Amino acid sequence: MFVSAFTTQNSNSGSDVYSYILLIAIFGLIIYRRIKRGINGRPYSFRRIITTPIIYSLLLVYFLAVLYSFIIYDFIALILIIPGFIVGDRIGSLSTVYWEGKVLMYKRSTMVLFLTLMLYFIRIVLEFVVNTTNIYLLTAVNASLALSLGILIGEFLHLKTSARELLLNQTSNEGINNA
Repeated sequence: MFVSAFTTQNSNSGSDVYSYILLIAIFGLIIYRRIKRGINGRPYSFRRIITTPIIYSLLLVYFLAVLYSFIIYDFIALILIIPGFIVGDRIGSLSTVYWEGKVLMYKRSTMVLFLTLMLYFIRIVLEFVVNTTNIYLLTAVNASLALSLGILIGEFLHLKTSARELLLNQTSNEGINNA
């Protein structure tokens, strides 16, 4: 079973309060950095845009393999990748890829950023705060992770396609300018 590292036998102790404050501070920092990076733009690289979907895929595989649940619940969680992908593809079109000088940059869609952070927060609360021995809560953790993964894959494909088009346009423009 998945048990929180921050849970102790005596829930009234002062150290529990500090543990939860530390946990909130760490996740607050993670959320702040993700929002800042997503809104301000980052240099584009294939490795950079594929890393998050790969991490979410590995987390999903880990949770499906380690957490006790029934196959039908795992299947339901995996099916949520499809609607997540559709949503990610639709709102991922709000992501932008652009040139800043000679550096190819990208900005994530604020809607994708908001949805994935909201699902991340829900998953963290379910994992660490709520009793995770309930099969339905475990399914909710896996479902939120699968939905986030689908959204990130949809945005990834949009960013990759947009970057490829910009790079092709640049090389064709350079060929025209050199002629």
